Amino acid sequence: MGARSRVIALALLLSVGVPSVGGQVKGGKTKQGKGDPGAVRPSAADTSLPSFKNDVFPILKIHCLPCHSEEQMNPSELYLESYEGLMNGGKHGKAVVPGNADSSLLVQKLREPPPFGDLMPLKSKNPLSPDSIRILGDWIAGGAKDN
Repeated sequence: MGARSRVIALALLLSVGVPSVGGQVKGGKTKQGKGDPGAVRPSAADTSLPSFKNDVFPILKIHCLPCHSEEQMNPSELYLESYEGLMNGGKHGKAVVPGNADSSLLVQKLREPPPFGDLMPLKSKNPLSPDSIRILGDWIAGGAKDN
């Protein structure tokens, strides 16, 4: 789904909402993804973009930190232990291009074919689910904010 389509879908969801007894919109709860403990998906009524703290970092922690931490020497020099580390990038450049998931190395390295080297996570018995990759892409497309 393109950026324009996501904006239109978000606008439609915001305009409909789900009223509760008090007239407020219900939502904001997350559910763990089936089969992927790192996938945190917004409920159907949640119209907010993914947040770094609640949605993105848990995925990175499970799938990426086993190699991309300062404790582990990794050839890319990309350290994902913090928002700052992610945004600093590594020796191949910036991992995230805020507002453009398709140009972000973080997303490119999770999809076939990667722009260079191997598909990530390397040698993983626990690859990222399509939902987790979508969450990362949506967060980047939404501006990759530290929230």
